This record gives sequence, C-alpha cells and structure tokens, in this order.
Amino acid sequence: MSLAGGSRASQGYNSLFIYLESQIAKQMLQRFDNGSAQPNLSSNNLRKYEIPLPPLAEQHRIVAKVNELMALCDRLESSLVTGDETRGQLVDALLHEALSLNVDWPEPKQPLGFM
Repeated sequence: MSLAGGSRASQGYNSLFIYLESQIAKQMLQRFDNGSAQPNLSSNNLRKYEIPLPPLAEQHRIVAKVNELMALCDRLESSLVTGDETRGQLVDALLHEALSLNVDWPEPKQPLGFM
C-alpha cells in the first residue's frame, strides 16, 4: 500500500502521477522546458526540478499516524470477522435447537382437510 496519494492511491492512482498532474509540477515543467514542440526536461534541468516534501520531522509524524490508523483498521477488520463468525455460530445453534425440538403438538379440534 502506498502511503502517499491518500484515497486516490487506493483508487488506482499513484502519488507520482497525482504530483505530475498538480499545478506546481506543471509550473516546474514550463519553467525548465526546452521550448520545443514536445515538452521535456534535460538531465541538468531535472536536477533543478523541485518536488515539495514536508520537513523530515513531519514526514515521521505522518508515517507514525498512518501506522496507528492502519493498526486500528486491522483491529476493526478482525472484530468484524469475529462478529461474523459469532453470528454464524449463533444462527447454527438456533437452527439446530429449532429443528431438534420434541414438541407434543395438540391435536386439532377439527380434522384438517377439505370438505
């Protein structure tokens, strides 16, 4: 799972694509474009290309928060699985009990059938 890109990453986009489609990336491309009909970057200009990143301490905080949230997701998923298993066991027990009842049904006062 990619940490960057948020919900778009989970929808099949990767963070690099999202960045390259951003306004800042388009501005960088225009800034370092060589002026030909086909926009491109030389290796020298690519070294000057700015990719905004949060400070390292903020990156660590983000990763820690994502890890915390992923652990919560894992616990929630586990509890859903446990709940499904418990529900299945309860339904099985209820059906077993209902189908194995030995009930003395009273005789009908009138005969059943058509007249």
